Amino acid sequence: MIAKLTTAEKDRLLTLLGTNESLQYFIPRITPRWESPRHLKKLTDLFERIMRGEAVRALVSVPPQFGKTEVELHAIAWLLRARPELPIAFVGYSAEFSRGKSRLARSYAVEAGVQLVDDSKSMQAWLTPDGGGLRATSIGGPLTGNPVKVALVDDPHKDRAEAESGLSRERVHEWFHSTLIQRLHPGGSIVVVHTRWHPEDLIGHLLASNDPSDPDGMWEHINLPALNEDGESLWESKRPAEFLRRRRVDIGEYNWASLYMGQPRPRGANVFGDTHFFDALPEGYRVTIGVDFAYTAKTYADFSVAVVLARKGDTCFVLDVVRAQVKPEDFAKHIQNLAATYKGARFESYVSTTEQGITSLLRQLGGVPIHGRLAKADKFVRAQPVAAAWNAGRVLIPSAKYLAGKKADWLDAFVAEVCGFTGVKDRYDDQVDALASAFDASAVSSAPTRGGISKAIAFDDAGTGL
Repeated sequence: MIAKLTTAEKDRLLTLLGTNESLQYFIPRITPRWESPRHLKKLTDLFERIMRGEAVRALVSVPPQFGKTEVELHAIAWLLRARPELPIAFVGYSAEFSRGKSRLARSYAVEAGVQLVDDSKSMQAWLTPDGGGLRATSIGGPLTGNPVKVALVDDPHKDRAEAESGLSRERVHEWFHSTLIQRLHPGGSIVVVHTRWHPEDLIGHLLASNDPSDPDGMWEHINLPALNEDGESLWESKRPAEFLRRRRVDIGEYNWASLYMGQPRPRGANVFGDTHFFDALPEGYRVTIGVDFAYTAKTYADFSVAVVLARKGDTCFVLDVVRAQVKPEDFAKHIQNLAATYKGARFESYVSTTEQGITSLLRQLGGVPIHGRLAKADKFVRAQPVAAAWNAGRVLIPSAKYLAGKKADWLDAFVAEVCGFTGVKDRYDDQVDALASAFDASAVSSAPTRGGISKAIAFDDAGTGL
């Protein structure tokens, strides 16, 4: 067992090491729970170049939970230990996120022996006596009056919903060009590190701006895919290849391509793949019913839809679909019939802020509790979890053997819509959204079953257990 060094021994070691200690060795010395991040050597090499005084303009895509942010936070401490005059900016998607990371970076800096001015207790800014230090801000946050020599942009997009939103992406792009770039010193460095979400996320946007005729303005691009061409993991010791192959199945190809391979796909391709069938239902399943509402009964209006889903473990079974072009109050009769057939089933619907009154109306008309979950993303994004399960063979439709001559008039139209869904100007997508509602509700429902059907669970309108 190696004895832990005292503070005095660390100081003597730092003096001996001087500024020659590489970032790869610095990280596990300052934080022993972290191993040397050899899998991110291309990222640590960028900070080595910055340490040598090189102006770096780099875009780095890294899969989620592969240690990228910890490398950046340790790099801040490592840089300031040797060059305490450096003004550094750390930028994240929100002020809360950035302050939390600033707190960690400050603790690493103190552990490394960086001297801070006495009043450097704010997590928004902490400074060295030499005028350097860290300022933490967010996309859209302030940097006015604060020059920057090294800018680190980490996860500018909060999640897929924001990255898929054109307005949110434009806000990120505009702030980057109008605020962050304007504060950068001549000869300064910018490193943008994030998991990819969309072809036009910040990395995609900046890559598209590369002009070979302007070499000084070019962005260097480093993509670190989770699995290489030989199927080997980027970080085998913590994220082995078998784990990643299972994750690929769980999240689906669209998410896998962007998040884990750094190659986001544009919308337009089919989201759902081949169909998978069930011949019989297992014992002890529970039922959830996803609902998607239309406003009017006009022939060109969308359909109101209810999708009945049974779930046992990780496998779901589509039992029935009710689809009609009727007014919400008329659709209440269908809801009542389903509630009588599937006693205790949970009804859930994704609704916009303008549609929240529909669930209340149907509760009054039909006496059935329909839980409205506020939709924070569009139907394409909401479809991704159920699409991943569908493509992995964990969402099944009834086979001819199961139906055994029983009518299932809904089945052909349901399969055609689901398998044809692209998320780009689809003629119909109501059944897809109702399926997504049922699937998401089934994932959080954990009530005991009775006679194969679950008891109802009390949930609030945000979809969280009361």
